[in-house]
Amino acid sequence: HVELAKKVASFTLRRRDFLQWRYFGSPVRQYRVALVRQHGRVRGYLVIRLMDEVAHLVDVFMPPERKLARGALRLAAKWAERMGAMAVHFNAPRGNFFHAAAALSGYCLWKPSGSLVIDRLSGDLLESRQAGPLGVRDAYFVMGDFDFF
Repeated sequence: HVELAKKVASFTLRRRDFLQWRYFGSPVRQYRVALVRQHGRVRGYLVIRLMDEVAHLVDVFMPPERKLARGALRLAAKWAERMGAMAVHFNAPRGNFFHAAAALSGYCLWKPSGSLVIDRLSGDLLESRQAGPLGVRDAYFVMGDFDFF
């Protein structure tokens, strides 16, 4: 959290109890979680949920560093293939760091991204932390768990 906070204006705080409940406590959903390590040091994690032979990349949490993200996303695709997935679903706003990292890692990103809409007070609060105008690169999003596919 501390490392990421130095690079982006806002992100969803991940607390240990929430992550335990969300990814390991569900009696209905099964998630696979992998730690992202670099030089023996834990730098973040990836969460995958397999639904109908499609691996959904549900959560990606790591510092937005090109080499780290590309390596982690490449390994996630290989991991999904070993699970028997025929595709990997990944959703991030166009212009977001991880959207670009996924494209450079061989992901085919053809689905257009939606718009991000926030209220003026939140926008002003986030912009007050920045040196210039707020953009999609300044926020870090959880991809989400989409049961409607």
